[in-house]
Amino acid sequence: MKSQIYSLAFIAISAVCSAANERESDYPLIAGQYEVIGRKCESGLLFAGTLTIVETNPNVFVVTRIIDGKKIIGSGKVEFATLDKIPVFRIRFVENGNEFEGTFLWRGDLDNDGRISGYVYTKGYEGKKPGLEALFSKKEAQSGARE
Repeated sequence: MKSQIYSLAFIAISAVCSAANERESDYPLIAGQYEVIGRKCESGLLFAGTLTIVETNPNVFVVTRIIDGKKIIGSGKVEFATLDKIPVFRIRFVENGNEFEGTFLWRGDLDNDGRISGYVYTKGYEGKKPGLEALFSKKEAQSGARE
């Protein structure tokens, strides 16, 4: 009987220690696969593509953009903007030799998936027509779903 109690205690402690090692993201609505639609900076050109956001460490994201068949890998991080310290998701990437930044807000949609939108612009941008992007969580086709 005593050995059974020790065994149960060992199992319980092991489970607690194992769960402590698993990290939960502070930003669960950011990481994911997205469809993106947008307008290029200082232009009326519209585009569509995909974005994949992976959190590799706490608040360290790898952002993979595939726009018009061109794959670009950048970085992302939650930072704080304005004097009110509003949290924003800021991405950085290089395209055609130009450094870009994007400043996004995120919220959950009605399916509890991330909905992200914001402005994309060249680093140090001071123009009046930044790029716009809206990201929508990719939905996998469900078998038997009506079209």
